[in-house]
Amino acid sequence: MSKKYTTISIELDSVLKQQAEELFTSLGMDLSTAINLFLKKCVEVGGIPFMITTNIPNEETQPL
Repeated sequence: MSKKYTTISIELDSVLKQQAEELFTSLGMDLSTAINLFLKKCVEVGGIPFMITTNIPNEETQPL
């Protein structure tokens, strides 16, 4: 049975994309494979597979 594939288009920050590609290449995969792994894990756990919180300040959310 052959798998059916679809193409999606997303917008990414170009620096983030480059950093992610470098990371995943070092892990032996391309960006498409990494995104597929992420989506499969989301389906497996029934949600995002890590905690999302607003309690950790970053450059945008840290008070001045």
